[in-house]
Amino acid sequence: MTGCFPDHASADKLAEELTRYGINIVRMHYVSHRTPKEGYPVFDSFIEPVQLERFDYLFAKLKEKGIYVYFQLNIARKFGWLNGFVNANLLPYYKNGIDNVNERMIELQKRFHSEILNHVNPYTDIAYKDDASIGMMELANENSIVYSWFSPKHKFTALIVPYKSEMIEKWNGWLLDKYGDTETLKKAWAEGTEADVAQILPRSKSLKKGNVDWPYKYNWSLFPQRANDFTEFLALLESGYFTGLYDNMKANLKIRQPVTGTQLGYGFNRVQAAMDYCDIHGS
Repeated sequence: MTGCFPDHASADKLAEELTRYGINIVRMHYVSHRTPKEGYPVFDSFIEPVQLERFDYLFAKLKEKGIYVYFQLNIARKFGWLNGFVNANLLPYYKNGIDNVNERMIELQKRFHSEILNHVNPYTDIAYKDDASIGMMELANENSIVYSWFSPKHKFTALIVPYKSEMIEKWNGWLLDKYGDTETLKKAWAEGTEADVAQILPRSKSLKKGNVDWPYKYNWSLFPQRANDFTEFLALLESGYFTGLYDNMKANLKIRQPVTGTQLGYGFNRVQAAMDYCDIHGS
């Protein structure tokens, strides 16, 4: 459900109606999406008092009726200028994918997890992390650096500075660890192709300079090893994102509820297989 912040009268009615129809679990959607007032100063936090109180009340009413909550922690999270992000309006659709990579976005997600899950609901007197009425949690809805890079909807290959710079730095660091120097990299990427070496890596690009670009879709199949390397790199970014958030939830926040990463089909399923459960859902 996307109406996570109804007024009290609406929450009462909603809980009654869901009970009448025999619904026993609700998937909370867009919990971290927006605040009710423009300009609310959420520089680091995303918990806005008005929304939080409404959410607390709705949760309590659902709990009274024996309705469990599927807690979706990140869907279309707004990372904007209030959070210190430049050119945020030019980022890919829903910020998906880039929030798997950008260190500040990841830290803000962890902060949101800590604040909302340690928050004691005044209507239940239980912190959300300890409330058995939360049946399961999901870290990020339909979100993956792998899916975002390959999806034309996200236009990830047109990523702007400074976000592209951060990813290029990680890409070059990974290549340097694997190959050690530019010449070894060129030889590996030249295998299986008769293309000119300048097409593989222009003279202006090197691991020493840290400016080896990522492969673009129009020449994706030109150098198979380069494509394999970049796919492996994306897979490691994706795995690091979900595993890092999962470990933080379990080790630091002491979350006992089952936690998954994202829906199957977005990125590599092996990453989700390492979570507590796998999610697949319709619209």
